[in-house]
Amino acid sequence: MAIITISRQFGAGGATLGKGIADRLKYRFVSSAILDEIAKEANVSVKWVKSVDRDAGDWLMRFTSKWVTIDMARHVGQDKADFDEKKYRHFLKTIIPKIAEKDNAVIIGRASQFILQGHPNVLHILFVADMKDRISFLTEHWKVSRAEAEKTIQVRRKWRRAFLKNFDPREPNDPGIYHATINTSKISLEKARDMVVWMAKNLGTNPPDRPH
Repeated sequence: MAIITISRQFGAGGATLGKGIADRLKYRFVSSAILDEIAKEANVSVKWVKSVDRDAGDWLMRFTSKWVTIDMARHVGQDKADFDEKKYRHFLKTIIPKIAEKDNAVIIGRASQFILQGHPNVLHILFVADMKDRISFLTEHWKVSRAEAEKTIQVRRKWRRAFLKNFDPREPNDPGIYHATINTSKISLEKARDMVVWMAKNLGTNPPDRPH
């Protein structure tokens, strides 16, 4: 019984693996459901939360957030139009620990590896892959060109770093943050899934005692 956070380089198959891990363990798969919970807690529309989630970490979004358009404000009401990235991060820090308290869940991204650092019974996993394999994964699953896939990967890398630095100054791919870093260029998605399932069933999530 555990909480598993899945962090990933874009195109490394992390979301696909997270769903497969949750299915094998019969855990809840928690991804966009976090946005539904935030919308409920903040009393704003899910559409509005999704727009902030999509643009979080984007300097242009932060610059223009004070100039909310009338069309966007209609979705939440004028008094809710100040729900911005800062408040989004606040609600992530509130909602994700509540999810962890219920146990037996696989949480995809959204800074969960930092928000739940030190939380008992949490297994932090990072999936990485070589650029060529990430491009191939996106062209196969998203049906986009290789140029579009490469551009998307670069944009998402910058977005991820900008967003996550608000939770922790460390490089988000630092292996010291995680219980395991798995390279899906060297290990198949099926074997990667099985490795994490095994770890969840057999390994404690607290650090081992070390000699002084």
